[in-house]
Amino acid sequence: MRFLADLPQDRPVATIMLLISLMVLGFVAIFQLPLDFMPTVERPMVQAFVNYPGSQPLENLRQIVEPLEEEMATVSQVDSMYSQAQPGTAFVEARFDWDVDLDVKKIEVREAVDRAIPNLPTDVTEVIVQTFQTGPGDGAMIEARIAAKRDLSQDWSLLEQRIRRPLERIRGIAKVDLGGVSPQQVRIEIDPDALRRHGVTPAEVVRTMSAAHLDLDAGALRSDVLRYDVRTRGRFTDLAEIRALPLGRDDGLRLGDVAAVEIREPFVDFGRRLDGSFAISLQVFKEPSANTVEAADAVMARIAEIQQDPQLKGIDVLVWNNAGVEIRRALAGLRDAGIFGGLLVVCVLFAFLRRARTTMVVAVAIPFSLLVTCGVMFM
Repeated sequence: MRFLADLPQDRPVATIMLLISLMVLGFVAIFQLPLDFMPTVERPMVQAFVNYPGSQPLENLRQIVEPLEEEMATVSQVDSMYSQAQPGTAFVEARFDWDVDLDVKKIEVREAVDRAIPNLPTDVTEVIVQTFQTGPGDGAMIEARIAAKRDLSQDWSLLEQRIRRPLERIRGIAKVDLGGVSPQQVRIEIDPDALRRHGVTPAEVVRTMSAAHLDLDAGALRSDVLRYDVRTRGRFTDLAEIRALPLGRDDGLRLGDVAAVEIREPFVDFGRRLDGSFAISLQVFKEPSANTVEAADAVMARIAEIQQDPQLKGIDVLVWNNAGVEIRRALAGLRDAGIFGGLLVVCVLFAFLRRARTTMVVAVAIPFSLLVTCGVMFM
């Protein structure tokens, strides 16, 4: 320990150069460190997720959840388990303590799922085993509302091309979600009375449509020089083709005879309002490695450009949650608290020590230690 105390006196030039290097590293780190609310944390849990279209919750509980729970419960160090069965999906979560090796537990859960697969329904093709991370990329970085005097529920293409896609092209942006508006869908509503008259079952209609709406790869034709890839084009291109689809009956029965085929907006069972008018939500999510403040500034600049677009005249974008602003506000509060706290420490030390030189040494050590800390975090 005495060696460390004597080193600055024995090597003053080396000590000064070391301190200057640490200060330079700290200054560089201040401007290079990414700014986020919370670090990325991997939660100690492993989930087995099953997608089973057309199933009911009680069916999923008995045929999927229970077999998975029985096998996953044999994994060591399981703290608790949580499962949920919904229409078309089901999942089981195994939760562990924070000190476990999650990679090893994921392998053990995968082995338990493999043992349970023979007891699952035969048409379950895949069980997804996954872990989850919580951090700055979980929630929306920017949340806004899009409103206009006219009805925007039918303007999906306009909002997609002029708002959503320009925002997704920004560096560091993972995805942009529009809520309350969706692209138009082809709706096929089967008439039960017509099915009974013609002796057709709904399963036959679904099977015929699935087989017809399909592109197939037919292989390749090769010559001495060229190769031609052959592919059949079977997908529907308009409503007339769908209505004219033969249902495989000798009487020439077609889909349009037993069902109404139309294109329209999907049903929305919830809504958002801004100033008493219908509004659309806009949520911008960033990539986990992106700097939140820089990404938020780029998004706000792009939103300002979007609002000058003549095709969006009369459409307003109101940003009500900006993570970049909140981070700057939190850092400003931390900076002010640090400055006032440091000044208070210096005043108290000088009041007790009555020595300006000793007090200045402590006063310089406080910001220097913060710079060195930033440098270590940056490395």
